[in-house]
Amino acid sequence: MPKPRPPYPAVSGLFGKPILIKISNTGIGIKKDGQEKLFQEFKRIKNKSTEDIPGTGLGLSILKRIVDLYKGSIIVESEENIGTRFNITLKNK
Repeated sequence: MPKPRPPYPAVSGLFGKPILIKISNTGIGIKKDGQEKLFQEFKRIKNKSTEDIPGTGLGLSILKRIVDLYKGSIIVESEENIGTRFNITLKNK
């Protein structure tokens, strides 16, 4: 009888290696002092450029909790008027 195969043989070699997710935009960017508050619940970066953007300020705090559960990290790189990049690393056991 043949040995059972893993359900996803194409990705089976990735187990144990970190997962890196990169998300970027060409938006308004975030000042350094605003980056410190990004992952706090109900915090929004308020300025003239963001006053018409809806939201509750929960999305990034939820993301941070998920990343923490996976013992991962989030690195924010941002420049005003150029954009922002989030580099998310998750442990993959």
